Amino acid sequence: MLVTAHSISMISEAAATRKPVYVFELAGGNAKFAHFHEAMRAGGITTRSSGRIEPWSYSVPRDTAPACAVPRALVFGRRKRV
Repeated sequence: MLVTAHSISMISEAAATRKPVYVFELAGGNAKFAHFHEAMRAGGITTRSSGRIEPWSYSVPRDTAPACAVPRALVFGRRKRV
């Protein structure tokens, strides 16, 4: 899949397909985008678009359980039993 660097949502949705994600970089951006792109490349999920398509595979990160643990603990940990 070829996606532009300006949409974190588009890149995240493309990554969920488990297909290679090529990021077409555009001028501009900010530190938040740079950090996101560095993490996605380091995880082997995306690569910069070079004009060549080479297949690779990766495991989709399973972030939901750890991300839900904190709010779950806040909600259920403070619930008073009657």
